[in-house]
Amino acid sequence: MKKLLLFFITLIFLTVSCGSSKKAENSGSASNDSEPSVDEDSPEKPDENEEEDEDAPVPDNDTTAEDAVCNPNPCKNMEHSNGKCEFDGDKSYVCHCEEGFYWEDYMCTGPCDGDPCKDVAHSTGCYAIDRETYSCKCEEDYFWEEGKCFDPCDDDPCPAHSTCYSGWHYGEIYYDCFCEDNYFEADDSCISPCDPNPCQGISNSTGKCEAKNKNDYSCECNENYIFSKEKGCISPCDENPCAGRENSTGICLTISESGYSCGCKDGFAWSGTPEGCTSIPECSSSNTELCKDSESGIMWSSRSEEGGIPGYPELDSFLVTFTQAENYCKNLKQGGFADWRLPTIDELRTLVVNCPKVESGGACRVSDAANCLSIACYSEEDCTCLGENDYAVFSKFGYEQHGIYWSSSSGIKNGEKFVWGLLMTGDATLATADPEEDYLAQVRCVHK
Repeated sequence: MKKLLLFFITLIFLTVSCGSSKKAENSGSASNDSEPSVDEDSPEKPDENEEEDEDAPVPDNDTTAEDAVCNPNPCKNMEHSNGKCEFDGDKSYVCHCEEGFYWEDYMCTGPCDGDPCKDVAHSTGCYAIDRETYSCKCEEDYFWEEGKCFDPCDDDPCPAHSTCYSGWHYGEIYYDCFCEDNYFEADDSCISPCDPNPCQGISNSTGKCEAKNKNDYSCECNENYIFSKEKGCISPCDENPCAGRENSTGICLTISESGYSCGCKDGFAWSGTPEGCTSIPECSSSNTELCKDSESGIMWSSRSEEGGIPGYPELDSFLVTFTQAENYCKNLKQGGFADWRLPTIDELRTLVVNCPKVESGGACRVSDAANCLSIACYSEEDCTCLGENDYAVFSKFGYEQHGIYWSSSSGIKNGEKFVWGLLMTGDATLATADPEEDYLAQVRCVHK
C-alpha cells in the first residue's frame, strides 16, 4: 500500500514538471515574433488618449523665458513706459517707466499722473518726489511751498526807493531789500541827501545831485566849475587870472576851489609857480614831472601819485590799477592841458633804451600802428632783452622810476580782454594783464 502511494506522488510531480517546462518553451517562442517587453523600471508610455496641458510651456531650445514673456513686448505702447520689458520670473514681467513714474499693478503710474500742477499759478510742471508725493516746478524767482508757487517779493515787503530780491537759503525762502542808487539804508527805510534835490537852482550847476553817503552829497557843475557845499559851483577862473600872462594862451583851467592852471604856448607848460608858463624840460632819469621827449615829440605827464597797496605804505605809492590809470589820465589837468590819455604800447616803446628789438620800430611785432595786438604777435625772442641783474635799466626814466607801465593797447585771448604793459627795469619785455584784476603798475599819461 505504501508503495502504491509513493508511485502516485512521483507521477504527479513528473506531470507538473513537464507542464512548466512546456510553458517556458512557449513563452520563449513568443518573444521572437512580438514587440519587446517593457521593463518594469522604465517610464510608462504616455496614454495616447490623454489630453495635453494647454498652459504648459512649449519647449524651445532657442527661446529664453524672458523672450517668451516679453515677446511680443507688452510695454511698447504702454502710457508713461519707455518701452523696455524685463522678465520678473514665474511668467511675469516689469515695464521700465519714464522719470517720475513707477511700475505698479502692471502699469506705469505716479503722483504727477494727470499733471496736478497744470492749474497752479507760476508753475512750469510737476516733479515726482517719490511714489506718492510731488512738488510743482516754479518759474524763476518763485518757490514751491504749501501747495503753491510764490515769491515773497510779490507782497511788496520793501520800503520806497528799494528793490526786493528773493532766494532759497539753508532750506528756507528769504528776501532782502536793497536801496536804489543814491539811496542808503537807515533803519527800515532808504534815504538820500539828494531827496529832495538840493542842487536845483544852483548857479553853474547841471542840477544833478550825487549822494556820497546818507548824509553828504555833491552837485554836478558845468565845465570848468567845481562844487563847494558852502559856495555852490565856483571857479577861480571867473576873473581869468591867465589873461596877459607871458607865454600863456589865456585859457584858464579850474583845478580846485582856488587852484587853476593856464594854457601855454608851444614848448611851454604851466609850472604852478609864480613863473607861470615855463619851458618844458627834457625827459630824463631825474625827471618825475611833466616832460617832453624831443626824439619822439611826445609830452609825458608826471608819474601817478595815487593808488598804492593798502596796508603797505613802505611800498611804491605811485602804483595803480588799470582802472585807476585810465581815470588818472582822463581827469588829469596838468601843465595847462586837460586832454591827457593813457599811452599806446607804441608810445611806451619810444621810452626804451639799450634794447633795439623792443625799442620803437624794433623786431617786436606788438604794435598799434601795425594792428598787431594779439598774443600771437609776441615772441620772447623778439620782445625781450634780459638784463645782467635786477638793476639793469632799459628806460629813459631811469631806475628810480622802475617797474611795469600801463598802456591803453588791448587784445582778446580766449574771449577775454587783456591789456599790454611794458617792463623796463631788470629786463625789457612786454607783459599782459587782466584789466579787471587788481594788478598794479605805474602810469604816465601822454599829450601829443
